Order: sequence, then structure tokens, then C-alpha cells
Amino acid sequence: MRLEQIASALSSQLTGSPPTGIPAEDIDKAIERLATHGDRIYYYNCSDLETQEHIVTYQLPVVLARNKVGLVILDSVTSNYRAEFDRASSSQIKHSQPAQMAQRSKDLRKLAGTLKDLAVEFNVAVVAVNQVTDNFRRPSSQGAMSSQEEELLSLDYQAKWFDGIVDENGVETTKKPALGLVWANLITSRIMLVKDVPGQTRMRVVFSPYARPGSLVYAISAEAGVHAVGSSREEPEVKDEYEFLRSEDMVFSDFDVEDILTSQKPK
Repeated sequence: MRLEQIASALSSQLTGSPPTGIPAEDIDKAIERLATHGDRIYYYNCSDLETQEHIVTYQLPVVLARNKVGLVILDSVTSNYRAEFDRASSSQIKHSQPAQMAQRSKDLRKLAGTLKDLAVEFNVAVVAVNQVTDNFRRPSSQGAMSSQEEELLSLDYQAKWFDGIVDENGVETTKKPALGLVWANLITSRIMLVKDVPGQTRMRVVFSPYARPGSLVYAISAEAGVHAVGSSREEPEVKDEYEFLRSEDMVFSDFDVEDILTSQKPK
């Protein structure tokens, strides 16, 4: 288990060469917590969609209310939905595929709403692991509109902005996230893991309200966990339109503030 390797490496580092400037009792507490890190991890097996819904709706709120939890990981949000809807059971044969997709979209909206409510109520981060599918481009149909207009209005073109098919350097990938447009509109941020060449994996920010799109090459080791190792791709230069707000010339001095307050006092 990766977490066990990281905890063991940190314990060895703190024991063999403890950092300077930190009290010995704090280091002892850290080593003790690393030795029992597994006691603070709660694991639930969601074997099917019904079990997953019951755990998220009823059991997870109780766990968050009784314990101090900082992170909830759903791995993966896709598997049970694929098993439930992509492989039609005997009870679903009578339903058409559009009806099944509509029901899946409804269930996804309910799941996302529940997780967002829990995140706000208990101040917890939620990570929903998605899967990928192959990216097939549809052939352009011949219609009344021009090919350029058809390209701008097509789902393949618009999906580039929320699927991460095209990265910040204009390179198109062969994979795209599963669950389609519905799930893309329900999540707050999308981070995509891309394998460029054997032994090199990039972490990409497709969209997020907290960070602009970009990517970096990362690695996982027992000593450092997940860490950046530099990027083989240069990020494009992006002009910050709010840069003037952070200019040193725009900082008010205490004298300026005092003048403003004095001028606003009633005479």
C-alpha cells in the first residue's frame, strides 16, 4: 500500500535525521501518529449502485458528524454506473436506451448534490475518481450550414473545453473522461492524469475556479509521496489582466489612509 510506504519512509526520516528547530515531543507525536495512520482511514466497499447510494446518503453523514474527516474519496464514481446502465439487466430490457441515460443523469445529479452538501456542511474535500473512454471523432455531415459553422456548433468541438481532449499546447489526446457532459457540469474542478510516454505522467488542470489550465509532470515515491519533477512541456505565456492590481505602485501607505479618514470626518 502506497500510504504505508510513505508513512514508513517519513518515520525513518524523523527517527534517523530529525529536522532542526522542532521540539522533540512534537517529533515523537508525529512518529506515533504515523505508526497508527491506518486507524484514521475509513473504508467502505460499494459493490453496486444501490449500496453506494445507501452509504453516501446515510452512512457517510454519520461518519463525518462523529469524526474529524478532511478528505472523502469516491473511487470510482463511474464503475457502478457503467455496470448498472451500460449492461442492461432483465429489468431494464423493457426500457429504451434514452430512458436509461435520462435515469443515469438524474442519479448523477442526486449524487453530486449530496456530496456538495456534505462538503459544505462538514468542510471536507471530496474527490470523485472518474474513468476514461476512447475519443472518437464523428464525421462531419453535409448540410446547409458551412463546415466551419458546423464545426463550431458540434459537440466534438465544444467538448474540448470541458473534457480536456486538447491540452494547453493544442495537442489532442486519444482519451476523454467518462460520464459525458452531465458529470462535467456537476463537478467544480477537473484534474486529468495523462500518460505521455512510458514512465512519465502529467497532471493537468482542465478547469477549476481556483487555478488556470496547465499541467506538470509528477512522480510518486515512498520518500516524497506525490511530487512534481518538472515539465517537458512549456506552459504558454498568459497575460494577467489583473496584474495592475498587485503592482507595488498601487499600495496605499499609512499616510494616504490617514488622509482619507481625516477628510471624511464630519466638521
